[in-house]
This record gives sequence, structure tokens and C-alpha cells, in this order.
Amino acid sequence: MKPKVQAALDFMRKGGEKAVITSIGNLGAALKGRAGTLITG
Repeated sequence: MKPKVQAALDFMRKGGEKAVITSIGNLGAALKGRAGTLITG
């Protein structure tokens, strides 16, 4: 999981508003805020 979190944090440092870490199977639910890990700044 560490590489995914590091990539999300790098994305945020470069101006991203939010990053979501999830599996492909949970992508729909993650985009609705019901699954995965959401990182915001």
C-alpha cells in the first residue's frame, strides 16, 4: 500500500485536490465516497 499512498501524496503536492485509492472492482463506489481511501488537502 505504501507506493499507492506515496503516489497519492505526490499528486496532492503537485496541485491535486483529492486522490482515491481503491481497487478496480470498487471504483464506482469509491467515486461516490462509499469505498476506498480518500486523501484530501
